[in-house]
Amino acid sequence: MKQDDLYIAILKYGKEHIGENVTPGDIKKYFKENNYEIDVPSGAFQRLFFDVFSDPKGRGFNDNLPCIMNMEAYFRLLEHEELKEARQSSKEARKYAIIAICISIIAMVISIIFSIIQIITPTKIDNTQFQKLIQPASQSVWQSDEK
Repeated sequence: MKQDDLYIAILKYGKEHIGENVTPGDIKKYFKENNYEIDVPSGAFQRLFFDVFSDPKGRGFNDNLPCIMNMEAYFRLLEHEELKEARQSSKEARKYAIIAICISIIAMVISIIFSIIQIITPTKIDNTQFQKLIQPASQSVWQSDEK
């Protein structure tokens, strides 16, 4: 399974621990346990961390700094998840559309084949049908009433 982008992984971790205090050390430990590559400069990790989490007391950055997830970051994660679902739905819709088009093409081909067969097949009219066809309409109406 493909691992998430580092930022998305931090957002997901924050969502799992929403309302709880999270420290940068907790996230680093989580990444090591789940084999994430976190070979980013510490300044970049700090920016990513503070983009997702905030320290209500405004203290400096350290690995034991308890922070909580920002609501803005939570909504960014929701938007990301909705985008992934929309892409998946789009793929499924495309697949069903292709299937529907194939079915309609097959139905059209079958219809054409039956039409060609009807055109090629000679029409046979027996003698009684032929006699009814050549009689005037008025005579056939009177004859049917007399019987």
